Amino acid sequence: MEQNIEKIKSIYESVMALKVSDVKLLSENSLHCNYLITTNLANFAVLRLPKESTSSFQDFVKEYKITLKTQQTPFDIECYYFDTTEGVKITKYIATTQILNKDSSERTIENVTVAIKNFHNFNYNLDYSFNVIEKINLIKHALGVDMLVENEKEILNNFETVRKTYPSVFCHNYLLPTNILIRNNDIFFINYIFFGKNIALFDLAVMLTSCGINDKRTVSNVLLHYFRDSNDKYYRDYLIVKRVVDLYLNSLSKLSLDKIL
Repeated sequence: MEQNIEKIKSIYESVMALKVSDVKLLSENSLHCNYLITTNLANFAVLRLPKESTSSFQDFVKEYKITLKTQQTPFDIECYYFDTTEGVKITKYIATTQILNKDSSERTIENVTVAIKNFHNFNYNLDYSFNVIEKINLIKHALGVDMLVENEKEILNNFETVRKTYPSVFCHNYLLPTNILIRNNDIFFINYIFFGKNIALFDLAVMLTSCGINDKRTVSNVLLHYFRDSNDKYYRDYLIVKRVVDLYLNSLSKLSLDKIL
């Protein structure tokens, strides 16, 4: 941790030409650590430092091109600096933000759902897709295993069947609580490393699962707000997508821990 702090100070001072007075860990996930930077002029910023254990699964050149587009939307936070080699990113600090979790109000969860739908409907004019099965296969290769769970083939086949029945939209594909910032009525999404075309249910499942929101009533309410349809098919399909999301998120976490250990 101490080595990281010194590295962060050195990067920030070199790039931004401001003396750093304090560095604090803001949030962390399988791919990144986000640090709050305070300067001697009492300015604030956030520096994202990718984890070495999972950096090989991140295409920073692609993410930079995506960031140029997302910076034109109301969903992203102003980016000051992006290193396409190391993946270091410096952005504006948004103070007094909430973290989405299972205790968040129904209104907050609904607002995030609407923001996700608006995000999906934005015209990004890009040609990137996201294939979760390819990602899982890459992780298995890195871990040196042939299978992550016994019923993996069934989970992936069922997902493919569902995927073919929905239109593809531009998804974030990694909407963890650490990548969703809420300030009053404003919703921001950060870290677009896995951005690409996918089905909307995938983003919703990542968001709900990673936030620990699993009760049928809340999930059904989210699906109703997104699709504007109370058809039970959406919930049945959601449960199928959730199984592949569980596999995807757990495999990323396992890879991160495996490389550290």
